[in-house]
Amino acid sequence: MKFTCAASALLLASHSAAYDIIHSSSVNCREKSTTKSKVVKVYQLGDDVDIVCQVEGQKVSSTGSNVWDKTQDGCYVLDYYIYTGFSGISKPLCSDTSKDA
Repeated sequence: MKFTCAASALLLASHSAAYDIIHSSSVNCREKSTTKSKVVKVYQLGDDVDIVCQVEGQKVSSTGSNVWDKTQDGCYVLDYYIYTGFSGISKPLCSDTSKDA
């Protein structure tokens, strides 16, 4: 029984939660954490977005945010558009350097 509970806890801890899009009906997911970077995917309102990690990238003056969320698809969305319940870094920092400031 202890093994089953431990295995279940590990499985739950390794699964990232899905977050909702806010402030827009769609958001661009970019190759790097900058608005100049290539759009590789577009998430639509109602899509679940899993956040793998976060990075400080380009500050987008219209939103005041420089926090970008790396998604399950390996691209970056400005955190302003994803409802995490926090402003600023709230997830582990990404270990890669995908900035293009």
